[in-house]
Amino acid sequence: MEMVDTTTTTIENEVKEIAKLLSRAAKNYQMYLANNRMFRTSLENLKSALGEFLEENETLTFVVREFELLHRTDPVYSNTDKYQSVAFRMYRDGVRLLSFHRGITDEDLLAFFESLTRCMETDNLEEDFVTLMWAKDLQAITYYEVNDFEADYQSLSSRAGNEIAAPPEPLTPSTLEKAPWNRITTETKELKPTITLTPEDLAEVRDLTLAVDDDVFLRRAGEVLIMTLEIENVPEAYVDMEMAFNSFIDTCVARKCLNLAAEMLTDLKQRYAKYKDEQVEKSLRQIVDARHSEKNMTVIGEILSGGRETQCERCRMYLSELSQEAIPVIFKLLSHSSHQSSRHVLVSSLARIGSADPAQIARCAGPEMAEEAELALETLEAIGTEKALAEAMSFAGNFSPKIRAKVALIAAKLRTSRAQQVAQTLIHDDDHSVRRRALTTLAEITGDRCADTLIKLFTSKDFHQLSHDSKLSMLLVIRTLSPVGQRRVIEAILKSRSLFKRKPMDDTKAALTELTHLMDPEVAEECLRWLSKHSSGKLRQAAKTTLEKVDHGNRT
Repeated sequence: MEMVDTTTTTIENEVKEIAKLLSRAAKNYQMYLANNRMFRTSLENLKSALGEFLEENETLTFVVREFELLHRTDPVYSNTDKYQSVAFRMYRDGVRLLSFHRGITDEDLLAFFESLTRCMETDNLEEDFVTLMWAKDLQAITYYEVNDFEADYQSLSSRAGNEIAAPPEPLTPSTLEKAPWNRITTETKELKPTITLTPEDLAEVRDLTLAVDDDVFLRRAGEVLIMTLEIENVPEAYVDMEMAFNSFIDTCVARKCLNLAAEMLTDLKQRYAKYKDEQVEKSLRQIVDARHSEKNMTVIGEILSGGRETQCERCRMYLSELSQEAIPVIFKLLSHSSHQSSRHVLVSSLARIGSADPAQIARCAGPEMAEEAELALETLEAIGTEKALAEAMSFAGNFSPKIRAKVALIAAKLRTSRAQQVAQTLIHDDDHSVRRRALTTLAEITGDRCADTLIKLFTSKDFHQLSHDSKLSMLLVIRTLSPVGQRRVIEAILKSRSLFKRKPMDDTKAALTELTHLMDPEVAEECLRWLSKHSSGKLRQAAKTTLEKVDHGNRT
């Protein structure tokens, strides 16, 4: 049987009652004058309960969230009304921790309620809760706000600078025990994660306990972590920084603050060249290399599956800062990328981190992997270098006609002997869409020099056994040739009169008739005259009708 800690339960009940009395007093102060009986009664009740608690525990600290007050990990107050919520009034102005200390007086509580009320009743930016409380300089009521991080760093940096000038003693916890973040008491251990940058000698400097439910607070923490790398003469600062930055960036991803995580990775990458210390450089690199963990990629996949452009853009920022070791893992996100915006994230991210070694992109998609191969081709095309486009040629044997057609298209951009060889191979492909694309590519690469190849293909028995649509799609490549090249190919086709004795040749004639409006006018006229004489029935009439539309050099 599980034992219940009655002491903890009693404390939590007391804190809930105090939070309830605090809310009631704040509401009465807002509604009545300070000397009103209703307010005075609620104030006395609060002071009595709070005094008893502080006499026993010395300090009571609340974690301030947008609409809640927490004691340790437990919510003790909740109100979503922005005008009535005590938590919202403080949270809005940057307060994240609120502490009441032993010895609190009526005057302290009155000053607190006055600040709490005035910050909601004015539009004056200079009268926010923090400014009003700071002016009152209360000792028994303290708070911790997001901007304290900047002050913390300035203090730390100043002390480090003084040490370098005339170091009286090394930078140790004892010299930094007054650092502002040490005001966070053991009562607030529920604020996770605890980030530790260094071993014991710098633990006090690097132990930042964060309220990670707040993005602004999280960003300030990241700034402090980066700034600590600037402190000179403290080599110990780098010993455990891998654990610190890994923890911080993982927290950013879990909170879906991907832009902040990307900024951190960018900053760390820029420091590779700055530090000549081998250990530091190695640690920085390992931090970046570890950012594609399964846990982080699960979060990325969830975001990508939604397809929302803004969130996808944040994913792109993060993924683009990963190392090349992450490439195979990014390919696994394909199943989450049904939306166009999600797909774009994968392509652009892979293109950035894989540009130095396109072969690594190609290795992630085998001949039996259609979707992966398509992603790889899109990425290699996006990289656009000759090295990347050459890698795309390795997919010419993929089982998917769509992939092979894409390879033929990319070959036209490459225009090398290897690309020409691939195009010549694919013009004999089983799929007519691949053949058509390969023929067009071959014509774009070699120009009229491919006329002999086209003549051999268009006068072969295999070509004339194709359907009308397949023939037409392949004959379209003739339009890319010069008038001289067009005449050579057309004359060769028309001279193959023995082939036209068989009925399948009617498809060839019909295809040529439909194609003539894309040819040079003189070549088209010669072709149509021949077809009108050597065809019969509907084909003859179609050729004559089309011939009437050709006007010696002009197209209609």
